[in-house]
Amino acid sequence: MDDKKICFIICSNNQLYLDECLFYISQLEIPEGYSVDVMSIAEAKSMTSGYNEGMKATDAKYKVYIHQDVFILYKGFLKAVIDIFKSDSKIGMIGMVGAPKMSASGVMWFGMREGSLYMLRHCQESYQEYEYRLEDGLHDVEAVDGLMIITSVDLPWREDIFDGWDYYDVSQSFEFLRKGYRVVVPEQRNPWCLHEDGILNFSDYDSYVRKGREEYPEFFQGIKTLYKRNEWRQECQVTVLLVVQNQSELLRQQLRMMELLRGNIRTRIIVVDNGSEDGLCDWLQSQQKVEYICWELARENYAVVLNTAIREFEIEQDILLVSPIELLLPGCLDIMYGALHCSEEVGAIAANLLHLGMEEVPDLQSALTYVQGKERTANVKGIGKLPVTGVMIKNQMVQQIGGFDETHSALPGVLEDFSVRASREGFVFYEMEDAYICQVR
Repeated sequence: MDDKKICFIICSNNQLYLDECLFYISQLEIPEGYSVDVMSIAEAKSMTSGYNEGMKATDAKYKVYIHQDVFILYKGFLKAVIDIFKSDSKIGMIGMVGAPKMSASGVMWFGMREGSLYMLRHCQESYQEYEYRLEDGLHDVEAVDGLMIITSVDLPWREDIFDGWDYYDVSQSFEFLRKGYRVVVPEQRNPWCLHEDGILNFSDYDSYVRKGREEYPEFFQGIKTLYKRNEWRQECQVTVLLVVQNQSELLRQQLRMMELLRGNIRTRIIVVDNGSEDGLCDWLQSQQKVEYICWELARENYAVVLNTAIREFEIEQDILLVSPIELLLPGCLDIMYGALHCSEEVGAIAANLLHLGMEEVPDLQSALTYVQGKERTANVKGIGKLPVTGVMIKNQMVQQIGGFDETHSALPGVLEDFSVRASREGFVFYEMEDAYICQVR
């Protein structure tokens, strides 16, 4: 092993990006007595296989695993990382961005992060004047982003498990921690690099997160999850999916109303307890007819919540998204289900929302009387996107669209993106005037 040698290892499939990346590497200041080598791995089967190939092919002590679309801006980069490694022999890995604690979702971007990347903003100081000093500080992290990873020791990349292009970075971070090495991110007053990552493909990401949880359970301890599934779910027509956080009393009221006003539609009820601290999970465990998942730590990304529920409960029915603050009124389920299946192009049906406190419906009893005395019209109104709650979504559409995009986090953005993709596939959405839900607080 040559401890005066630095090797850049790049998995590449785009010559333009590679040339740009190499240009920035060529501009770096090389510490006295050190040499720099560059190795490009073309047509790699996976990131891990490419990195293993490069690792075995060089005798350099210091290896920089870098994406082809990452451009190093800080010319003192090489000296800085060598100084960091020499400051503590237990430092085995350096990243530019990292998570001090892995998010409950298993996705590092959904939790707190340390580090920096160049963005289109005015820098505090010029790169000509900027110099990293050890006194600037280091942040110990559990995982770093794979845009650039620098190592001082060789550990095999887990191509036996992570055989694609996702989660290899988290896996390698955990491998280093398992061996007792520190994984750090330097404090960067100016970002050291620019990442031009463009549009990302996360279609396989969730499956690799699951593999990560299975392989590295020690990094997910304290994230307690409780499940209950009912075996008679195949007999149901609609899954009512409620995501709840500290709304125990409202949920109980909602479930009582569903039991009374279910109508002719066979339903299964799934409650996602997203980190409640009001005893909801204990109460759910005493319920016979309710399926549930309880997360000890809340998941910040609503697309992850929805996709996880669909996957873990193997939902094959149409899905009614409803909040605990919204009560289904008589006939609502029957009307929505009938409208949803009146045509193949109909992808979702939204309910008509009544707010308690309106002149006609000052309280729940008034709302029930109002709906029961209302003449049925079968009026529908086309809508351009799905509302955030009180909407029944056809299972066929969910399967065809491919679930919810986890690059979006907040519920409005998740459903707006889903609506756009569904519309492109020819699905249409309607609001039913006769399908009433009433909002309480």
